[in-house]
Order: sequence, then structure tokens, then C-alpha cells
Amino acid sequence: MSEKLFGTDGIRGEFGTYPLIEEIVVKIALFAGTILSKKGGKLLLGNDTRESCQKIKEWLVKGFSKAGLKSYDCGVFPTPGISAMVKTMEFDFGVVVSASHNPYNDNGIKFFFKNGEKLPDEVEESIEKEIIYSKENILRDETLNYEEIDLKEDYLNVLLKNYKGLELKGKRILLDTANGASYKLAPALFSKLNANVITINNSPDGKNINDNCGSLFAHSLKERAEDCSYDYAFSFDGDADRCILVLPSGEVLDGDYLLYNEAIRRKKENKLAENLVVGTVMSNFGLESALKREGVSFLRAKVGDRYVLDLLKKVGGEIGGEPSGHIIMLDKSSTGDGLLTALTYSSLIEEKIRAENLKNGLEMCHQKIVNLKVKERRNLDEMEEVKTLLEELNKKIGDNGRVVLRYSGTELLLRVMVEAKDKKLMEEILNSAVSKLKEIFREE
Repeated sequence: MSEKLFGTDGIRGEFGTYPLIEEIVVKIALFAGTILSKKGGKLLLGNDTRESCQKIKEWLVKGFSKAGLKSYDCGVFPTPGISAMVKTMEFDFGVVVSASHNPYNDNGIKFFFKNGEKLPDEVEESIEKEIIYSKENILRDETLNYEEIDLKEDYLNVLLKNYKGLELKGKRILLDTANGASYKLAPALFSKLNANVITINNSPDGKNINDNCGSLFAHSLKERAEDCSYDYAFSFDGDADRCILVLPSGEVLDGDYLLYNEAIRRKKENKLAENLVVGTVMSNFGLESALKREGVSFLRAKVGDRYVLDLLKKVGGEIGGEPSGHIIMLDKSSTGDGLLTALTYSSLIEEKIRAENLKNGLEMCHQKIVNLKVKERRNLDEMEEVKTLLEELNKKIGDNGRVVLRYSGTELLLRVMVEAKDKKLMEEILNSAVSKLKEIFREE
């Protein structure tokens, strides 16, 4: 077997192929359970709406039972909801079966500590090591220790306690739940706030999760909901840890807009921890410039919410996130939560009267990404031709933008991103970068 199971966000792959096969999943549960809890312990289990979730959960329960643990299954539930409920109700740990924004044929397994946080690298490596050296026959039948549990109202109450007094009566809010984990909870949440809720893509059939819907397709929401009139809309991903705001015009306000507006609100209230915000290398240069103008420090982490979280904890900050809509507010949650993000957007909109006003104060740069196929992930810092090219391009673009190179975490692709205040300059720099990088990597 491969020695590497965990990626940047848990375990992920195509169902029915390694590692999402019965023998490996049962072992994952057995050894993760042994490391994360003592015998007699309890864990919380949830999933999104993929057709393969039930089978993977059966395999997990088998492994957890062998470890002497009891599984409490709350069914279809947002990933951040499991994080919140594990912490609130004092489970030993939590597990989510989901592949987030991936298509239905993929699936994954994510773990949460009892404090609601994801596992650090060293714990994941310990689980992997146990599986590698295990010779135990794990497929024989044994008694399963399992119980279903309903925590929907408990989770909604945890979310709403962060925004007591928020009232959305008279507001028409459109929700695109991506046929995923929020298909019931998102409309229930906004109904509690007395909003006039319109929901689309909320009829999961096991195969339509993220299928031309949800946060990855937020830019086309207006077309897909052309018969609906709304004050603003939210588009979630399959496991509801991401949320994107869409205006009535169809314009998308991504996570950068929320970070800016929430940071300014907190600064005015003297509640911005360490006077800083954490983004990633992909956060728009316009966000960094706007925060600098307001006297707020902006730090960039590697792409991935776990890296945003690590940097926040290191520097003592509380808010950070990604343009994808994965936002972390550590004073309210241990992980990124799409429903909490939607509530935060709503609260900001109520203060600013109209959703469109969240654009005020931000001048976003034009941004474009081109993916180049590569044969291997060579260390860019050790490639003199690449270093020289970046120096030349960044000198040419100056203070008007950035050039960023990074590899895909899952594919043999080099992502070339250029952003600039001037669109023509952005296109010019990008074309030059792509042309020269193709020569350097000898890709035709």
C-alpha cells in the first residue's frame, strides 16, 4: 500500500479505489480510533449526500467498534457542524465522510479533535504508520456499536448564538445548497431569522452534489435562478464549509470581501485581534492594499484552510480565509463554516443597508490563472531560470500587482497567477510568464 493517506484536507479519492476500499477504511477507523480515544469512548459521525457515503460509514463503524468505541451517526450534516457539535457536546472526536466540492464519484474522510480542530500532520502520520505495519485481519464480522442521533436543532442554536438580534424579516434570500450537506439546514437557519427563503439545488440524489451548482459555479447562479428575484444569495459547496455571496446582478463577492468588511467592523469596535487578517497567496492584491490603507496588517499563508488556521494560531489572530469562501473566525468556530459565513455576510449587509455596499472601499485587481502541465514538481526555489523570470516580471508589474507560481496539490500542474490593477498589463505579464515557463519546463 501507499504510505501516504492524508492530503491537505483529510483523506480523499475515488470511491472503490485505494484508499477508499473496505480493508483500508476499516483500518483507518481502527487505528484512528485507538489514537484519538480510549476504549469505551464515543465519536460523532456525519456525511454529505454522495451515494457512497453509507457504505464508507459502515466500514468506519466496523473499525471504530473493533477499537472499542461507540459511533453516534447524525446523518447528512455539514462538515463544520460536526466540528461544532464534537466540541459542544464533548465527543472524543468527530468524523465526516465527504469530498467537499469534488464531484460525486469522489469521497473522503475528515477527522476532528474534541476541541473541533482538524488533526495536525504528526497525528495523521501516526495513523498512517499503524496502518502500514498492521497485519491484523480486520474484515471478520463483529458486533457494531452504533446509534443514530439528531443534532440539527443543537447546531442551529450554536450558530445563532453568535448573532443574537439578527432579524431578516422582509429580505428575500436565495440559497444554492449544491445538493449537498446544507440542503435542509441552510433554509432552516434563515427561516429562523424570518427571511423569505428561496432554495435551489436542494434535492440530492446521491450523484448531483456540486454538479453545475454550488460555490464553484457561483458566477452562473443568476442564470440558473433567472426566475427568482432576491436581495442577495448564498452559494455553498457540498459539505458547507464554504460560502460565496452573490448580488442580484449576478456579481460574485468572494471571501476577500467578507474578510475586508469584517476586519474593518472589528477594528472600529476594537475587536480585531492583533490588528491583522490572514489570507493566502491567492488572496487578491486589492484586499491587501485596502487593509494596508486602513492600518490593518495582512499576512499570507499557503493555500488551504489548515495553513490559514496554523498561521492565525501562531500570530494570535482570529479571522482569516480564502477567496473560495472558506472563512475562519476563531472567536466563533474552530474551523471554516459556510453557514456561519452566511450569517456574517447577512449581519454586515444589515449594517450597510444593501449587499452592494460591501464593495465600497475595495478596488480588486484583475486576476487570471493558467494551469501548465508538468512532468514533475521541481523545486521552484532551486530553479535559477524561474527565479530570474519572477524577478523580471515582478519588477515590471511593480506595486500594481503580483505574479504567483505554485503547484497543484493533487495534479501535475503548475498554476501561474497574475493580478494587476490594469487588465492589459495583467494579460501582458501572464502571456509572457506562460510562454517562458513552457520553454523552461519544455512543455508543448
